[in-house]
Amino acid sequence: MNKSVSGSRYPVTGRAQSMFEVIFAIAVAALILVGITSLAATSVKNSSFSTNNALGTKYAQEAVEWLREERDNNWNTFAANAIGTEICLGSSPPSWGGSCKIPNAGLERKVTLTTIPSGAIEAVVVVSWVDNQGVHSARSVTRFTNWNR
Repeated sequence: MNKSVSGSRYPVTGRAQSMFEVIFAIAVAALILVGITSLAATSVKNSSFSTNNALGTKYAQEAVEWLREERDNNWNTFAANAIGTEICLGSSPPSWGGSCKIPNAGLERKVTLTTIPSGAIEAVVVVSWVDNQGVHSARSVTRFTNWNR
């Protein structure tokens, strides 16, 4: 089924044109599939980050509440821990010392207590985690005073 185009030296076949259209359609379909897959992967990645960020914020708040309770129970013991070094609070509910890793969460929780010039104690709670995008953290800074003097 050769068709000659007038004035052309090369015959154009209907079959060759159809083959080009099929290859082009396959290429377009492949690009669409790659785009959809990429979008799905990005969505899963963002969902994972959001989940870990929410958990990190929750565990940081839990530590602040626990520190507030420790302050209320005994200011002197609480103040004795305000030496400016990192303290691991991995268990849930927290307790002094121990592991930094929060069980079954893939997160680490640390607090640094520092006495500031006003006599208050500043607590910096950092909950961190690692994923494919790198290291992330949720942070909470609170100042405690001896309100029960």
